[in-house]
Amino acid sequence: MDKKNIFTILEKLIKKYEYLYKPILDDYISNFTRTFLEYILTIEMKYHLNYERFERYLSNSSRNYRNGFSKKQLHMNDLKILVNIPRDRNGAFESKIISKYQVDISRFEYRLLSLGINNLQLNEYEKILEDFYDIYNDKTIDKLRNEIALKVYDYLENKKQELNNIDVDQIFIDGFSLSTNKYLTIVITKSLDKQLTILGFWVINNLQNKWWNDIIAKIAMHHPQVISYKILFKNDDELLMSLKNHSSNDFERARFIFINKRILK
Repeated sequence: MDKKNIFTILEKLIKKYEYLYKPILDDYISNFTRTFLEYILTIEMKYHLNYERFERYLSNSSRNYRNGFSKKQLHMNDLKILVNIPRDRNGAFESKIISKYQVDISRFEYRLLSLGINNLQLNEYEKILEDFYDIYNDKTIDKLRNEIALKVYDYLENKKQELNNIDVDQIFIDGFSLSTNKYLTIVITKSLDKQLTILGFWVINNLQNKWWNDIIAKIAMHHPQVISYKILFKNDDELLMSLKNHSSNDFERARFIFINKRILK
């Protein structure tokens, strides 16, 4: 596995913390990958047929239409996912993301996972998708790419509200430094029966970010002993953020590890 691969970075977190073990991460990544691939394939089919999924309209020049799905097993590193590939009546649809005989998607797994990062700007999602389709040297998909980027952006903006509604007493967060002022955090929640769920990936533009401070304030309501936080520079490869003025280990669950950005390059 490539050292620069984001899955390698996530493996570091698995080894570092007992609560984030591999089956949870694998389940999240598998479900996320399947959901986003099927979402992209649906939009690709729309452009292939030139009408929306639930529209009854068929142009005079074509009697082609959607014809269900076929299942395809894909591989990425040590994970396997089963994806629904849309079909058309004429059998002419070929995805540009997943070619007809392709089963290994490891080559763009980081790009795919990057689509799930919340709080990026719209043009950043467009750039990720541009890299996606450049794999196939297809220069005719600007509208397709822009539509996917916009819908992903809107979808994740809505998902952001989930973090504001969770029980902050059951929150775990870890992350990576993306640049000098951007931090990618992984948010994990724990239910009363101690089941863990990964909520998603979030970008904090800077440590003074209002949304970020609001989350800190919500956590502090559960833990009044937490007054503020500081950043400790351990070395060039790791930034350890610790929360000061707390008197118990309860807040270890809200500890942050930021892995240096060059690992992501």
